[in-house]
Amino acid sequence: MHFRKYTALFLLFLLLVSAAGCRYLKSPTVFTPPEEVEASSKDPEIVNPYESFERFRVEDDASLLPFEKLTLRSGNEEFPLSSDTLDFLQLKEGRNEDFLTLWNVPYASLSVLSGVLQYEYADSPDGSFLLKKDLGQGTSYVVLKKNAREAKLHYTEGDHNFESEISLHGETYLKNGILYLPVADLLEITGHVIHTEDTPLYFSYEKSQNLYPALSFMETTEKRKAEGYYEALLKKEKEQDLSFILLGDTAVATTLGRKNGFDKLWQEHGGGYFLAGLKEEFQKADMVIANLENVFTQETRGQKDKLYNMKAPRIEYIDVLPLGGITHVNIVNNHMVDFLEAGFEESLTHLEANGIEYFGTNETFTENIEIGNVFVESSSVFEKDGIKVGLLGYLGFNTSSVSDERIQKDIDRMRNVEKVDYIVTSIHWGGQNTHEVTWKQKEMGRKLIDMGSDLVYGHHPHVLQEVEVYQGKPIYYSFGNFLFLDYKGVKDPDSVLVHVTLKKDRFGKLHAEFTHKPLYWAGHTSRNLYTPILMDNESHIRRALDKLKLDTTAPIDFSKGSSDPK
Repeated sequence: MHFRKYTALFLLFLLLVSAAGCRYLKSPTVFTPPEEVEASSKDPEIVNPYESFERFRVEDDASLLPFEKLTLRSGNEEFPLSSDTLDFLQLKEGRNEDFLTLWNVPYASLSVLSGVLQYEYADSPDGSFLLKKDLGQGTSYVVLKKNAREAKLHYTEGDHNFESEISLHGETYLKNGILYLPVADLLEITGHVIHTEDTPLYFSYEKSQNLYPALSFMETTEKRKAEGYYEALLKKEKEQDLSFILLGDTAVATTLGRKNGFDKLWQEHGGGYFLAGLKEEFQKADMVIANLENVFTQETRGQKDKLYNMKAPRIEYIDVLPLGGITHVNIVNNHMVDFLEAGFEESLTHLEANGIEYFGTNETFTENIEIGNVFVESSSVFEKDGIKVGLLGYLGFNTSSVSDERIQKDIDRMRNVEKVDYIVTSIHWGGQNTHEVTWKQKEMGRKLIDMGSDLVYGHHPHVLQEVEVYQGKPIYYSFGNFLFLDYKGVKDPDSVLVHVTLKKDRFGKLHAEFTHKPLYWAGHTSRNLYTPILMDNESHIRRALDKLKLDTTAPIDFSKGSSDPK
């Protein structure tokens, strides 16, 4: 009896201990700071990944409706995206027709880009194009138009829609039925980092870690617009042009600096009077280039036993050049040493002081008193709107022509160091007062073109000589006189002003156009009025063109051959 009683009490004790142990295991006594208790009672904060892109949010994808019923096509399967990196130069090999460069911006055909970047695409009847790309995190849609740099970028993920007007690096371009697109923009939209080298089409790309590249591109193009990035690109991406005028033999001087009738006119009217009749023509050009046949110096020692030592009676006569609109002069000719090296060097300082650019190189030493021994090494480079013109000048007489090695060195420097687009080589040569071109002129003129000159600018004969087109480039053997004070009468009144216009197209190719305007170099057919003017007599114009062996005063593109000289 007692045994059963104690047994029952023992079992009750065990039950109580077991219950207490379970309560302890379930709810251990742990101290929790009050602030942590308060925080733990709140719901965790939800992060909105689209918050920074809210300004691009739209209610729906209405802008994509024109493409709703169109069948999307896949890109060229020849170009699968085999990895996250690609060298576009390798891709270009063997498929040049799918790649081009406009204004230094690389383009690729829609076929290639859609294949490489795995875009689907469609074109609508209104002439616009849709490119669709699954980015994994969402889908981007790019709406493009032909010949336009503005596009629309739409991004959608679930119920989230975002849209923005974007600008491209260049206009889309339709050529021979192929649509070309700027490469960099589509790479950025698909989330690729671009690595560029010096050559525009030599770049590679790799996949970035950006989860929302299309949205980031909306921000990027918005920022670029605000900074004027696209505005600066647009200024570059237009047809560029540069023009210059070539003139004949110019001597604002007389033999031994004697004064004549010119001096009275100069004192009465000033230096701007003499070329005023050509002011309108000169204002159309960026450069006006003449062959300067005299020095401006106070030096009195002339070249001994030389018949014509030419210098300005007053150094102030130099104002005829800048006031008249002449900007550049060739200085290497048979009058450069008329008043020895001292006179030549002084003359250069006056040209510099008056803002006249000069060019010409002579390293010939000779006993010929007509040439003398003055060493000079000068060239000029003029640049406008991304077009560069280089000016070189030499002697080209039988006994004192410059060496081929020297010319080639200068031309190579212009091309490879100065990076010029167009080279004018000025050459003093030929016989005087004859329309016949010598064998030496012919040989040397063609050689200058073969060496890399784009235009040969000849002078010295004082009368017009023919224009020869060689390898699609002009050789002007002589322009005749332009302004020559030492002549009282006029034996041959004909001269010519040549206006050269250079245009660089969107492919970076340079085109040259030549307009020939005959003029009376003395301002009269028999008397020297010292005022060159354009001819207005049709028979005289025809006479001058015949001497040049040209058919027309209309613009000529010699490279096409359709209007080549007779």
